[in-house]
Amino acid sequence: MRELVDVIARDLAALTDSRQLTLRVRSETNDTRAFVDRRQFLTVIQNLVANAVKFSPSQREITIVLADGEFPSGRPALCMSVRDQGVGIPENELESIFDKFVQSSKTKTGAGGTGLGLAITREIVTLHGGSIRAGNHPEGGAVFSVLIPRRDTPETKDETLGTLLAVNLLRGTDPSFDRRINSLKAVEAGTMGRDTRSAH
Repeated sequence: MRELVDVIARDLAALTDSRQLTLRVRSETNDTRAFVDRRQFLTVIQNLVANAVKFSPSQREITIVLADGEFPSGRPALCMSVRDQGVGIPENELESIFDKFVQSSKTKTGAGGTGLGLAITREIVTLHGGSIRAGNHPEGGAVFSVLIPRRDTPETKDETLGTLLAVNLLRGTDPSFDRRINSLKAVEAGTMGRDTRSAH
């Protein structure tokens, strides 16, 4: 995962520099591996970082942290968090901002967008068996936290079956993966130019 984060950091360097923003990446774990489709997860990271850039005042920092995590079931996970130093998100909108075309009442900045970036991001994360949530940092700004399964060796027969299905899904043998993501991206492309303003 660290490799994918570094790719996006390089790709968005011109954007962060133009906004006078500092992008910092920190690993708090020695194992940053996770079971992901590279192409789709690059989209996840790019969406979250671009979103942070969009709503960060100039001369501030965006921080990406990779750390050990755990699902409620106890299954090990890799946690990736993206924090900005913007205005944050109202508590009553922390879930609704993942809905299509929804914008936060605090981020109507005129920065543009279709309001689909976070919907696409959640769809990809969910299809990976992961989860994503939004929150606010105690010192200000929004934080998006992603949990992705990291275990390579299944522990049970059921988990083995689930892993095989996931492998087929991510390899494209199940067309629903790309179809569901591409349908959202197609809608996003169709709304470019409208006066919709994306939230965090």
